Amino acid sequence: MSTNTIQLIVDRLLEPTNFHVYLHPTKMSALNITNGMIVRIRSRMRKTILASAYTGDSSIPVSTIRMSRCLRINLSAYLGQIVIVDAFPKCVPADSVTVAPIDDTVDGLSGNFQELFNANLNSLPMTPNFVIPIFTLHRVVEFKVISCTPANFVIVRNRDSIIVKNQTVQRAKDMQRFDSICYDDFGGIEPQLRDLRADIELPLLQSNIFETLGIRPFRGVLISAPSGCGKTQLSRAIQNETPVHFERIPGFDLLARNSEDASCIMRKLADRAIARAPSIVFVDELDLIIQDQYINGQVDKRLYLAFIAALDMMLARGNIVVIGATRDYNNIPAALKNVNRFGHIIEFPLPGQEKKMEILKKIARGMKLDNETLEKIAKEAKTGGDLEIKVHEELLNKAFELAGHHTQDDDPIPLSEIANIEFGANIPPSRESSSINGISSTSAGNRDSFGDLGPNITFKMGQNDNDPFSSIVSNNDNDPFNTASQPSSSSQKNPFSMNVGNDPFASNSQSNKPDMFSDPFGRQGGNDQIQDPFSSPQPKAEPAVKKPSTKKSGKIDPFAPRIKK
Repeated sequence: MSTNTIQLIVDRLLEPTNFHVYLHPTKMSALNITNGMIVRIRSRMRKTILASAYTGDSSIPVSTIRMSRCLRINLSAYLGQIVIVDAFPKCVPADSVTVAPIDDTVDGLSGNFQELFNANLNSLPMTPNFVIPIFTLHRVVEFKVISCTPANFVIVRNRDSIIVKNQTVQRAKDMQRFDSICYDDFGGIEPQLRDLRADIELPLLQSNIFETLGIRPFRGVLISAPSGCGKTQLSRAIQNETPVHFERIPGFDLLARNSEDASCIMRKLADRAIARAPSIVFVDELDLIIQDQYINGQVDKRLYLAFIAALDMMLARGNIVVIGATRDYNNIPAALKNVNRFGHIIEFPLPGQEKKMEILKKIARGMKLDNETLEKIAKEAKTGGDLEIKVHEELLNKAFELAGHHTQDDDPIPLSEIANIEFGANIPPSRESSSINGISSTSAGNRDSFGDLGPNITFKMGQNDNDPFSSIVSNNDNDPFNTASQPSSSSQKNPFSMNVGNDPFASNSQSNKPDMFSDPFGRQGGNDQIQDPFSSPQPKAEPAVKKPSTKKSGKIDPFAPRIKK
């Protein structure tokens, strides 16, 4: 390894589409480079990217390199992993850089994709197969670099050298999607995310450093946040941002089973996490798992004891981090909040007005929303989940407007029509709604999206018919929770059905118009049947003769033994 090649640990840059990397001043001197010079970065997955290097602020650690999620995905590198960095002065000015959209990010769209490509690539290095994410049209559209001329390593000097093709290309098999949940999708919780990453990344990915220094990291982390603050979403972000095995233990699904099956599932999940270590185990709704269960009026602690046994077994291995999520850490007993179990408690408070604005900017990224509209939405919501519902209502309003001009069989919607959509003109006022077990219903008489006063409308959200434990428990044929009851089709009203008065095929009994197919003698349908003159006479059915009963009078005991004579 040459003197101008160094190893650095990947750290997170807050801007998801920043194409630069930031290093400590001492590392810039070690590479003998200045601000704006090109460096080559190689990962353990044998992938290489080029980026412009700049000196970071005073908060950047010495041994880290900060890069955005865009660069990390192209490099197939995760937070906490080691990459190799060296100077690369071999880039030449680009004559042309040809890019094309990836097919699974432009489904249902048609038009000139040149209008969507608004990335500023001036003075940036480009290589083939590099993917550029564009946050627009309320989605993430990904463009892949097809070719570069006159060489494979070029620097873009002007926008005219970018050629955007309308023909889509396929995604590489090992390429991660940019719209998957990640840390960049959370706003207002940067201090909590920093503490959580410190408990996960280095202890699992660089455990030899802790062993050398004799540091004992926390193996159990307790997350305390009210409902709607994104605990479950955070677990998915941890899974996508960390290159280790991940197990999720959902509390609600365990409570849906009896204590014996739940204890068996708990033990098998713990065994799988140990076998595939290093691992992260996320326990959702921890307070529900450890609470007392009652069977026939008696306290049943089998699920609680099974969880304690599995927790101690996993934490004793040293290369497993267990994260417990609860709505209030005060509901957790003191026996679990000690240094040997959940020694680190991270609390997520309800967001204030400033924090809610940060969350809204993350949710509404790629939407045309002004600050006045964002502030109005932030005042009407309390948690991050409420903010997401408000933005979702705005999307639904625009979706119904488009539905009036396009059908399912039409061609894809033109880009110009979607790009001109502006949000915030009709912010729906806050209305009283009930929410029970994830089912929200509007009150009767509210005007629906089609303008009619209809019956109650019920939306079911967050339901998943797939059993997360189907691969663990095999004897689930008699499980009452295995299938979800479906509503009867006869009880659903067809919103596109025609009125009887306008239906040309309706029955003549409901209309005064003559029916050309009706009986010429004026007889109505029912029990009266028209006799066929060419049919043979049918024999009359003989009346049933009631046989005299041979049973004796009196009541017969069905449970009395029969005695043979």
